[in-house]
Amino acid sequence: MTETTFTTENATDGKTLFGRSHLPESVDTKAVLSLVHGLGEHSGRYAEMAAWLNQRGIAVNLIDLHGHGQTPGGRGVCESMDLMLDDIDALLDFSRESVPEIPHYLMGHSMGGLLVLTYGLQRHPTDLAGYISQAPALEPVELPPAIQLSIMRFLRPLFPKLAASNGIDPATVSKDEEAVRAYVNDPLVHDKICIALGLDLIDTGKWVRENASLWSEPLLLMHGDQDLLTSCAASKAFASDIGDHCTFEMVSGGFHEIHNDPERELVYQRIADWIDDKAN
Repeated sequence: MTETTFTTENATDGKTLFGRSHLPESVDTKAVLSLVHGLGEHSGRYAEMAAWLNQRGIAVNLIDLHGHGQTPGGRGVCESMDLMLDDIDALLDFSRESVPEIPHYLMGHSMGGLLVLTYGLQRHPTDLAGYISQAPALEPVELPPAIQLSIMRFLRPLFPKLAASNGIDPATVSKDEEAVRAYVNDPLVHDKICIALGLDLIDTGKWVRENASLWSEPLLLMHGDQDLLTSCAASKAFASDIGDHCTFEMVSGGFHEIHNDPERELVYQRIADWIDDKAN
């Protein structure tokens, strides 16, 4: 595997986005996966997955979204999820230019999984071979209290960038204790989310669930059935509403980050096999 870093630009607000590119070395590249990380994390946390997929001939490109990783700006601050969809535009443009003329796939985890589904429903790119959404934030396992949401909606016009803790308990991220320690000790992982982004996550998840019947592209949807952060039941219902366009994989015993659970290689294998199936 060869890892390089790059920067690209969000076309809407001019934000410089930090990125990482993982290209196969010993095998021919047969597909490109543009990967979108989750809330509070960053592109560097997917190196192990990228290395494994590289061995199967799958290139992996990632960026740090607004408010995350090495992309500059306040931690957890993004005034609109539309800006994150523009981040995905920039990532896909980089992937198209760096590895052209082979199948391209878009994948996201958690918040990134929701962004990927939103992107497919709203922006309708014509050149993607398929989508992969893992533990998408379609609905939190525990919604904030109604009074808290009312206060957030009142404050949003006044203080959209005001950030507070995102409430993620690191112990719920993975059942691999070493992975949890790495998460806690990672200086680029943070626990912040601003009012605007918090409300957009809830509202967008509801919108995507309500518009599931409009989905028409190949989709691999994966979710651990022991996820305590994002609802596996919501993913299962979404997949059912989509029908034949979706392959739903419920991972028995899986926590939120099934790609960092002890059985992670089974997840990598499923992703690679699904991409191979789409190519045949």
